[in-house]
Amino acid sequence: MRAPKIVAHNNMSLDVIMPFFEQYQVWYIPVITLQGNYIGFISKSSLLHLYRARVLDQMV
Repeated sequence: MRAPKIVAHNNMSLDVIMPFFEQYQVWYIPVITLQGNYIGFISKSSLLHLYRARVLDQMV
C-alpha cells in the first residue's frame, strides 16, 4: 500500500482542500485529525455533485 499524495485535516475549509484535487491529480483525499487519526475520504465527484445541485437550486 502506498501513502497518499495528500491528506486533508478535519479543520481545513473546502476553499483550501479543493485546489488539492487538481494540484495532485487525485479524485479522493483522505481526511485525518490533527493527531493523525483517519476520519474518511473527500471525493471530488461528490463535491462536484453537491455544487451542481446547489447551483440548480439557486436557478429555480
